[in-house]
Amino acid sequence: MAGFELVGVHDSGTVPAGATTLPTAALSSVSLSPTAVVGGSTSQGTVQLTSAAPSGGAVVALSSSNTSAAGVPASVSVAAGGTSATFTITTNAVSTATTVTIAGTYNAVTRNPSLTVSPAGGGGGGPLAAPSLTSPASDARFSPGQNITFDWTDVSGAASYTIQIDDADTFPAPQIVNQNATASTYSTSTLPTKRMWWRVRANDAAGNPAAWSAVRRFEVKS
Repeated sequence: MAGFELVGVHDSGTVPAGATTLPTAALSSVSLSPTAVVGGSTSQGTVQLTSAAPSGGAVVALSSSNTSAAGVPASVSVAAGGTSATFTITTNAVSTATTVTIAGTYNAVTRNPSLTVSPAGGGGGGPLAAPSLTSPASDARFSPGQNITFDWTDVSGAASYTIQIDDADTFPAPQIVNQNATASTYSTSTLPTKRMWWRVRANDAAGNPAAWSAVRRFEVKS
């Protein structure tokens, strides 16, 4: 009809020029720290979103593939405008090492890292065994500055080892060497020129030490 003009009418399916659409937040990752624990210990989980949580927050659903070994809350909430939140994983004693999948789901996206739950003291649920010393042999002799490799047997369930070297077979503190190692070997070329003794013990994933090995004597001599 002449003399009339429609103003401000837009098609409902069209975004006005210059308007900005905010990205929809999705689940970016679920991380665990630590990823391996002894049964009865806890681990912390963190959910991370790809962008800020919407008004009202974001509720990430959580689940465990083996609730008898590791339990999680039903969900964890990321506050509005935030991008991450943490939750606690509780574990129970196990008789053998158990891998548990911890799943987080939000906006149809699932992330599922793994947590290893180990028995206290190793595979049999008892204390770790003492390692057996392999080399050097008893009363071995070395030249000053010579690289010496100390080797011992692997211990089932051990997460690390502690080696001590001292000039007294009672190992009073401080020792010449008091060193942690992840492998069942240790090398050094900086030992003093004297008669010394060495011993090793295993540690579990929680850092609990086992019994010391037997003691061996050796000498660095000019």
